[in-house]
Amino acid sequence: MVRKSSVKNDYQKYILSQLRTSQFARFSDIKPENINSNSFSYHLKELLKGGWITKSAQGYSLGPSGLAHAARDTEEKTVRMQPNLMIALLIQDPEGNVLLHKKSEQPYIATWELPSVPAAVADTSIRDAAEWAARKLLHITPDNPRHAGDCYVRVHRGKVALTATMFHIIRFAVGAYEAPTNFMWVDPLKIAALSHAPALDQIVARAFFNDPYFFEEYTVQYSIQAPLVAE
Repeated sequence: MVRKSSVKNDYQKYILSQLRTSQFARFSDIKPENINSNSFSYHLKELLKGGWITKSAQGYSLGPSGLAHAARDTEEKTVRMQPNLMIALLIQDPEGNVLLHKKSEQPYIATWELPSVPAAVADTSIRDAAEWAARKLLHITPDNPRHAGDCYVRVHRGKVALTATMFHIIRFAVGAYEAPTNFMWVDPLKIAALSHAPALDQIVARAFFNDPYFFEEYTVQYSIQAPLVAE
């Protein structure tokens, strides 16, 4: 069964909003005045079916899907812009070249970056997430991937903060591998000459110190670079 990842119905949204501030609630506590009991019972059943709420002797409460929704829902909140969390793959071939991916959408479209995917709540570990990303993006299974370090990258344009991203850097080597479309192998020393994603050259250079683990923060000014290609 495929469960819905969001709730669209206004009555169901209302139920979740009431349970958000209650550990348990009775039928009458969460029922809007402008709906009859039969119709309201239908919406409760739909939420129960999807795991959004649960029912016990103590009353109704948020279920697993409802708790996850409460953690990420911002419709009724004033929130600051949140940083991104990414799994980035630092992959080298036998010649020491690094595999890069050309971004096809904003922000930073047409720049080169490490192959990356957003981290997910369901990830069982950073390493498992990296192995999934390698299979998904490149159809390869990494041999002994290592969590090399973490980099927190803030990107500004003048005084405007554009993005902030925490990258979990996962490093591993591969044998002979032909880069797919929109990917290419690049000599690490030539990355700085490319139109690259913010701080990419600094991240790769730092990872090559070969520490057991590293953490770095970078704040960079972003300017649109002329599109260059690797030689």
